[in-house]
Amino acid sequence: MIIQVTQKDIDKGLKSTCYYCPVALAFKRKIKSEIPCGVAVNAKNVHHFHGKSWDKYKLPKEAKKFIQRFDNDQSVKPFSFEIKKDLK
Repeated sequence: MIIQVTQKDIDKGLKSTCYYCPVALAFKRKIKSEIPCGVAVNAKNVHHFHGKSWDKYKLPKEAKKFIQRFDNDQSVKPFSFEIKKDLK
């Protein structure tokens, strides 16, 4: 799955929050779930709750660097990355 973090995600994102960082906002927009769901992002993974279960996706290096820069008030730009479900 390709996730595109836009300038709007960056502008609306909140630093140091797992539910409202730009990566979480971009992921939520991509999945457009019709059932209640939640998305939480940490330093290594995206956790997607849908229905009664959680899926975990490993973040690639560029997304981890973006989150670190964003949380430390450093300059960030829109970007995209591919993310795959962790089948473990």
